[in-house]
Formats: sequence, structure tokens, C-alpha cells
Amino acid sequence: MRKETFGWMLVLPSFMYLMGVIVVPWIYSIYLSFTNLSYTSPGIVSFVWDTNFIKMFDDPKIYASIGKTAMIMVPAIVLQMLFGLFIAWGLYTLGTSAKVRILTTIYVLPIVMSSSVIALTWYFILHSEYGVLTYLLRSFGLLKGVSVWSDPNLVIFGYVLVDTWQWLPFVTLLFWAGMNAIPRDLVESANVDGAKGFYFFRKVIFPSILPLFAVVLLLRGMDTFKIIDPIIIITYGGPGDASETLHFFNYREAFRLWNIGYASTIGLFIFFVVEIACALYVKFFMAKYVYGG
Repeated sequence: MRKETFGWMLVLPSFMYLMGVIVVPWIYSIYLSFTNLSYTSPGIVSFVWDTNFIKMFDDPKIYASIGKTAMIMVPAIVLQMLFGLFIAWGLYTLGTSAKVRILTTIYVLPIVMSSSVIALTWYFILHSEYGVLTYLLRSFGLLKGVSVWSDPNLVIFGYVLVDTWQWLPFVTLLFWAGMNAIPRDLVESANVDGAKGFYFFRKVIFPSILPLFAVVLLLRGMDTFKIIDPIIIITYGGPGDASETLHFFNYREAFRLWNIGYASTIGLFIFFVVEIACALYVKFFMAKYVYGG
């Protein structure tokens, strides 16, 4: 058997899996986006062409859900990137002793926990009657309502806390690994020249991990944009529609209102938004400011 044939045989199972789980459903969703399929209205499915797209761009709930997604996404990413950098810098200055390794092992535990467990944990931390953080917020006069989860003005803040608590260790771990990968001769040369403290971080550490910073920012941006698990578990888009993000709106249209054609259109819109945003980010930020292209 030739090497090329053997190689294709090894790749074939993965290729078939990708086709069956990703490519075929994606193509089928494109087909559905041009139909009026709805399980609440029995009848013959027919093509409606651009009707769903016109409806989507005229739907004020779409723009409201995009705004709520951004209100969670932007603060969460800013907090995770900033605190992740400085916590990683603190761990880097402590070295790689056994105590530091034990500390980092405990610190990254939220990464291995399921989203449902984390969502339920934070639901009880901010519970209206026996939530620890709710009690502290009331003690300092920062909470006027029953709880964060029942306050339309604070519920977004709650989800920022949930996402940051879960993924800050992930960001920190990547930055810490990047800092420890900096060549020792570069670090020693900077130390000999007298670079210390924040000046050392700004002139040596951060420029060295800037490509990693750009990649982590891209990964967290994509992941935070699709936040949905804690929203379904804790408030289900509430109170009212105060936490109805874009992905939750799409989920509700598909699996609660059963408007499959319209939901497929929204899903296609989300796909292209993510693709275009990532392409622009890579072209104009990573290529120009990170890799000097």
C-alpha cells in the first residue's frame, strides 16, 4: 500500500465526521434559511427566498440582543485580559517552585468545571435570600433590588462575573506559559541593563508575548460572543428580555418558538458576522501590529 493511500485512510474517519457533523448540517441550515419551515404552523414547506433576511434586519429584537451580547462581551474580555496579564506577571515573578505549581493547579480548577455547575454556583452566590455576594452588596448599599439576577440593570454584570470567573484562569495560564517561554538570555540581558519592575514588563515581557496576546484575545472574543449556557440555566433571558443575547435569541426562535426557517437565517447571520470579524482582526491587527506584515 502506498504511503499516500495509507495517509488518506487515516484521515478518512475524521473527514467523514466533519462532513456529517459540520458541513452537511451547515449546508442544510442554508437551505432552511430560505424556507418558511415552522413546527407551529403545519403545512407544506415552501421557499420564501429573502423574506427571512428582510424580517431579521427589520426585527428590533436582533439589534437589542446584539447590544446585550456586546455589554457582556466587552467588559468580560477587558477584565480577563487585564487581570490575566497581571496575575500571570505575578506568578512569573514567583518563579517555578513547587508551591507555585500547586497554586496554579488550584487556580485553574474553574476551567475543568462544566458550565452548568459554574452557572448554578453563581446563581446561589447571588441568590436573593442566602447569596453571600448578595448580602455583601446589600451591606455596602450597592444592591437596591432583590438580587442581581432579578434586576434588569445588573443582570448583565452578573454574567460578566460568571464568564470572568470561569475563564480568567485560562487566560492567565496562557500568558504565564508565554512568559516562561521567553528566552533566558533576553531576560538576563535586560536584568543586566537594569530593567526592573513595570519597566521590565512593558519593554521586555509584553512585547515578547504580544502575538500570544492577540491569539488569546481572538479566542476569548469568539467564545464570549456565543455565551448561552449560564443564561439558559440562571435567568433564561430574563428578567423580561434583559439578558437575551444573540445566541439565546437564536436558541429561543429555534427550540421554543419552533421557527426553524427564521432561526436558520439568524444562525447564518451569526456565522458570517464571526467570520468577517475574525478575518478583519487577523488582517488589520495581527498581521500589521503583531507580525509586522
